[in-house]
Amino acid sequence: MKNKLTVTPSIKQRRVLALVNIMEDIISILNAMDHSDYNILMRDTDTEELLRLAKQGKKLLKELKE
Repeated sequence: MKNKLTVTPSIKQRRVLALVNIMEDIISILNAMDHSDYNILMRDTDTEELLRLAKQGKKLLKELKE
């Protein structure tokens, strides 16, 4: 019987992956906002989402430095 190796990412690796996902989300929102057909009415909603993502990212960076 073969032993199966299971690789579980460390907490640090999971935080780094989460941070990368946050950065991808931020880039996606910024690209949408930069599009010529962007709906200006969505600006407040997108700005709030960018702030939320930035706070999450800041928290993750702080945890990574510990």
